[in-house]
Amino acid sequence: MAGLSAILGAKPSTVKEALTRSFHQYWGGILTGVFVVGLALVFNYSGMAYSLAWKAADLSALFIIVSPIFGWIGCALSGSNTSTNALFGAFQVAVAKVSGLPIGLTPSLNSVGAEVAKPVAPQTLSAGVSTTSYVRKEGVVARNNLPWTILLLVYLILIGVLYYLLAPGLFMS
Repeated sequence: MAGLSAILGAKPSTVKEALTRSFHQYWGGILTGVFVVGLALVFNYSGMAYSLAWKAADLSALFIIVSPIFGWIGCALSGSNTSTNALFGAFQVAVAKVSGLPIGLTPSLNSVGAEVAKPVAPQTLSAGVSTTSYVRKEGVVARNNLPWTILLLVYLILIGVLYYLLAPGLFMS
């Protein structure tokens, strides 16, 4: 802590207080990341992802509409694109393989759908408002962001459908 104080030019007590307050504000987000990655490991290595993929493949080309929604939901709950990709990435690839969709398209849509959800993710909101007057009022920001994320999600779905119809070879591996 003394080294950090020297680098920042702050008293050790100030650095300790800042770290303590930061931990109290972010502990829920830290735990969420740990639990989502744990859930992803269970989901993928137990075979649940592949079992679900076999059934989801019944949607065939309609899965392109659902694919970014999985990413959006995953990130809205976990706050992390990485966690969402760990949770749903193998599932998305498996659905694409089973249903004959371009293999790179569904995981791409999952990942971009996750990014679209970042403005309503609790961890992102908490970090985003941490230095404003909206601390502990993250719901206000989320309600303002939600319609825009839904609009962007619909736009993303349209782009995915267009890629599938016009240039599916771009996502083949």
